[in-house]
Amino acid sequence: MDIEIYYSELRNVYNSLQDEKSKEVFVVRHMFYSTGNRSYFDRIQVGQRKKYDYKEIMLQDLPQLQNCVLFGMGQLGKQYCDYILMNGGDVFCFLDNNSDLWGESYANRSCVSPDKFFNEVHCNHPIVISVFPLFFKMQIYKDLRRRSITPCDIYCLDDNIVFEPSCDAKNQYFDKDIIHFGEDEVYINGGCFNFGTCIEFLKHCPNPKKIYAFECSEVQFEACENAINNCSFKNVEFFKKGLYDSTKTIYGSVGWNNQFVAKKSMDYKVEVTSIDETVDDKVTFITMDIEGSELAALRGAENTIKRDRPKLAISVYHKPDDLIEIPRYILSLVPEYRLYLRHYSNLHTETVLYAVI
Repeated sequence: MDIEIYYSELRNVYNSLQDEKSKEVFVVRHMFYSTGNRSYFDRIQVGQRKKYDYKEIMLQDLPQLQNCVLFGMGQLGKQYCDYILMNGGDVFCFLDNNSDLWGESYANRSCVSPDKFFNEVHCNHPIVISVFPLFFKMQIYKDLRRRSITPCDIYCLDDNIVFEPSCDAKNQYFDKDIIHFGEDEVYINGGCFNFGTCIEFLKHCPNPKKIYAFECSEVQFEACENAINNCSFKNVEFFKKGLYDSTKTIYGSVGWNNQFVAKKSMDYKVEVTSIDETVDDKVTFITMDIEGSELAALRGAENTIKRDRPKLAISVYHKPDDLIEIPRYILSLVPEYRLYLRHYSNLHTETVLYAVI
């Protein structure tokens, strides 16, 4: 894109935001994408980062790090491995998303694929995230949580510090100053993970008409089904598919910032569908957090959005272009939408674009 066109689009999106809080979030995200400096998020973060020297915290927690798994077999992972072993701890194995490292070993500890480990091996090993920079750490943390690993079993270290991620999950997607619910709400949750966002929705809207929940990760299907079965609200339709622009099988891999990169044949095979092809109801509310596929999924909901003008709460932190492309596309469908941006973590993740009439 020509630089003048890019900055023109940047200004257009900025000017379309409805309040100063949204504009501040927009500026912070843009500066982060432009410079890579995550300190900009100190202006808008939710909660505070707790910092400790990693050697001190590792030494303190060595009893809990017995037989731990290091997620990341690069320089930092090897450094952590040496330190743990030298101080009487033990390392079970390494995990890494880089398939070139699978089968390699360091200090007689082998490296395996995360899918193989969690499908065949995982037996409550504590997991130390041993990669940098920070955005890779946070996406691994998010992936571990999607695999139902509890926070107390995850050690997330930031270079020489340990930090505690925090996220305002209770208000994320449901900002009371922006989102207001009425009768006969029909809710679509794209990327329902463990059905947790739907549970939060029911706290804000106890008597909706129906919930449609979509999840493409096989490791989450059982957790979703258990949560749905235990939920007092029963009018839920669960799809073991991701949301995209049409119904098909796509292949891809996890790329920068954990977004799903669609290619002809890569690491993952995912069944996807579109909202327009799947949902016949009058839709009133849509949320999406689908690892960089949000724009494609919105294209697959074009007719629904034009017809029903539902409230939208869409994640816009997976890909830099989403900060411009997603609001621009939404306004092309319904120019009357009012746009807001909110940020819900103490890191660079969990930024949500709201669109309401």
